[in-house]
Formats: sequence, structure tokens, C-alpha cells
Amino acid sequence: MLNNGLATVHLIIVVAMILTGWLLIKNGNYSFLTVAVLLFAFLDSLGAGLVNIIHLNLPYLENTYIPIFEEPNYLYRLYFSHWIFFSVSFCFMLTHIRDKHKYNVKGIAIPTAWACILLIIGILLSVKFFVLGPGSDIVFSTKLKFDSSIEAIAHRSVAKRMMELGQGAYMASLAAKILFPASALIFLFNKKRTLFLISSILPLLYSLSTRQKGPIIISVFLVVAGLIYSNGLSKRKNIIVFLVIVFLSLFSYMYSFGLNLKEALISTLGRVFLVPSITEYNYYIVFPEIISFRGIGTLLKMPLGAWGETGVTIYDVAYAATRNVFSSNANFLAIAWSSASYAGIFVVSVLFCICLSLLDYISRKIPVDIFFILNLFMISGYFALISDSLGAFFSSGGFFLPLILVIINKKENPIENNRLKEGHEVVEG
Repeated sequence: MLNNGLATVHLIIVVAMILTGWLLIKNGNYSFLTVAVLLFAFLDSLGAGLVNIIHLNLPYLENTYIPIFEEPNYLYRLYFSHWIFFSVSFCFMLTHIRDKHKYNVKGIAIPTAWACILLIIGILLSVKFFVLGPGSDIVFSTKLKFDSSIEAIAHRSVAKRMMELGQGAYMASLAAKILFPASALIFLFNKKRTLFLISSILPLLYSLSTRQKGPIIISVFLVVAGLIYSNGLSKRKNIIVFLVIVFLSLFSYMYSFGLNLKEALISTLGRVFLVPSITEYNYYIVFPEIISFRGIGTLLKMPLGAWGETGVTIYDVAYAATRNVFSSNANFLAIAWSSASYAGIFVVSVLFCICLSLLDYISRKIPVDIFFILNLFMISGYFALISDSLGAFFSSGGFFLPLILVIINKKENPIENNRLKEGHEVVEG
């Protein structure tokens, strides 16, 4: 009964946050912070409240059932962490209530030369990993079809063992998640479809080297979505883009694990809405009773178990909680909990809100359609909030990707920006 009561209170708070974010955006209060909080509440927090209500088995995990959260103490830790984040973010979101700040500008004027510069820098950062390191070998030996999830996990582990510190994997990831997408967006804004394709396809190489479905699906999705939106936005195109991501997800489960359509749909829904809560729950079980808190200095990072990494890894958390070894990815709140309890939750919540509020301030004059496209290309960063640390959110394009484009645009268009500051409406002729 206590668990059901906690879950009910949690669901009420989550629904309230979702409605708040939706109403703000519907009323023209466009904000990167609002979008991020809305997506986190819908894709992560909602599942934490539903996991004890929806008893679902996941076909891609050989019909493993989603476990029930039975211990009230651990469940309270999980829910209260989310409530702290929502309290902090709500206070920051209130500052956007009167902030209807997107002007009627049909485009963003950044010369293609900037796209070429970002593209070249991205290629240079990727050379060490793909040419001098194991990147190309991993990509060409990657397979996408498996007999079981165990085989898929083993295949991913082989790639991790092929990597060592100093081989350039991190620089290649920055290129794939920030520089190449930024370059692709500039080409897209300038109607250079061929160059857009080149820049948007390059991240797929790094995605293949991770041997994970999520990054591969996102890379393919952004290529297709960019082409669909290349001539502007519309409700019809929004529906098509939504159907594209649904198709890619279903197809990935059907092809990779040989599931039928119904099994693929169940697996997709379970993986998106419920699995993040399960792995997150492990952190509240393990810290600090089994493993001591990692320390305030680890708030922005959780070791993924790559060769040469030190400290408690996601595999250590999984084994401590379940006595099974697997990649126990969790959201940025659970990782903050593993570092410094509720104090860690509060610190990362404030830091997250300050950074996105800063991004909102400096981008307050961009047009609505550009705001929408930027959020679309920030999808890797938004999913990092659900499956990784706050540091991963920054390095996955959740902050620096739009920041780079907004700064370049301000540099290239000082006259237009001054007119916008004075309150004049600018319309592309």
C-alpha cells in the first residue's frame, strides 16, 4: 500500500510537470529548459511511477519480466530525487512565463564556410580513432543481427575490450555528436542538401562503433528528419517524422532479434518507458549500503567500464544490485545520487537549469522553426539525461551544439541582432 501511495503521488507530480511544460510551449514560451524537463518527465519519470502498475515482459530479453519495486525506502529515494529536480526546474521555468521571445525570422544566416570549418575539425578529431586506432576495425566487424540479447551484450563487450585510453574515441564522439551535426544544420539552413547528407551521415560511423541500437537509430533518424524538414516545417511533416522514429525502433528489434511486430512494439515501449527506471532503481539500492558514495567530484561522470577507467563502473552497480553483470545505465539523477546523495541531486539540478537558462537567454531571438530543428538535433543529449550523466548531456550535443550555432549566428549577424534587441521584427525578404 505504501508503495502504491508513493507511486500515485509521484505520478501526480510528473503529470503536473508535463502539463506545465506543454502549456508553456503551447502559449509561446519556447525554452530549451522547458523542452528538456518535459522530455525527462515523459520518458523517464513517468515510467518510474508506472513500473509497479504495468507488469510487462520484454521479448528481446528472452521474456524477462520487469521487476516490481518492493522496498519503500529505495523507492522513496528514487522518487524524492525526481521531486528535488522538478522543484528546482519549476522555479527556473517560472522565469519563462512571459518570455514569448521568438521573432518571425524565416532562417538563420550562417555562411556555409562555418559548416566547412566544423566539418574539417570533426574529421581531424576522428582520424586518430578511425585511422590510427581501432575505430574502423570495430565498425567493419560490427553486426546488427543476434540470436539473443546475451550475444548482443557480448558483441558490445568485445568492442570495449578493443579500445584503450588515448586512442581518440572521446574526440571522435565529440565530432559525431556536436561538430558534424552543427555542420549539417548549417548546410541544412543554407539548402545544401548534398553537403548536409555528408555531414549527417558521418556520425553513423561512430554510432556503429558503439554497437548499440540507440545511437545507430538516432543517427539514421536525423538524416531522414533533416531531409524531410529541408523545405520547412508542417504538421504533416511532424507526423511523418514521428512515424519514421517509430518504424526505425520497431525494425531494429525485428531485425536484430527476429521478433514479430507485436513483440517489437512491446520491447520498444518497455525499453523507452520502463527499463530506464529499473536500472535507475539499482543505484538507490547499491549506494551507500553496498558501495560507498563516490564523492562530489564524480557528479558529472559515471565510468562505463572501458579499458583503463578507474572507480565504480556501471557494471559494478549491476553486479552489486542483482549479482548479474550488465551495463546498468541510469539517468543523471541516479548518477548524482551515487556521488553525493540528495546534495548531489540538488547540485546537478541547479547546474543543469543554470546552463539551459543561459542557453535560453542567448538564443532568445532565434525563430521558432530553428528552435524546433535545434531541439531535434539535440536528441542525443536529451537521451543522455535518461541513460548517462550530466557531463554526457553536455558532450552529447545537449548544450554545446546549439550554443555553437547561436554564437556563430550572433557573430555573423550583429546588425540583425541589434535590431532584434530593440524590439523590431525581422522578416526574411
